[in-house]
Amino acid sequence: MILGLGLDIVDLTMMAEKCFGNPLGGFRENNFTEGEIRYAEEHYPKNPIESLSVRWAAKEAFLKALDMVNLGHERLIKQVNNREIEIVSDDQSRPTILLHGQVKSVAAQLKVSRISLSLSHDGNYAAAVVILEN
Repeated sequence: MILGLGLDIVDLTMMAEKCFGNPLGGFRENNFTEGEIRYAEEHYPKNPIESLSVRWAAKEAFLKALDMVNLGHERLIKQVNNREIEIVSDDQSRPTILLHGQVKSVAAQLKVSRISLSLSHDGNYAAAVVILEN
């Protein structure tokens, strides 16, 4: 049964500014795992922002779907650590979400047993859809 659905779209220019435009930095390292950053740099060496943007969209879509599961109740996660939501690819390049820490615990508490993820990017936009099921 579907528990939640989330959709997010990201402007690549805005994400590039967040990841590389701030001289103090930190956004990229605070919101993406080392594996996500390495994947972006290795698979998109000329434009890693495409990979980071679509992963950011997936994290946001996941959180929207998780909020839908718990609709009408107080949020179970007050301050999200985005590094606990990791977007990885399997050996056939299909994207999936690995959960860690508090986010993993809350998803289990809400009886989320399956996460479906679709990623897309075109032109200056990246988008993701997440479906949570039990």
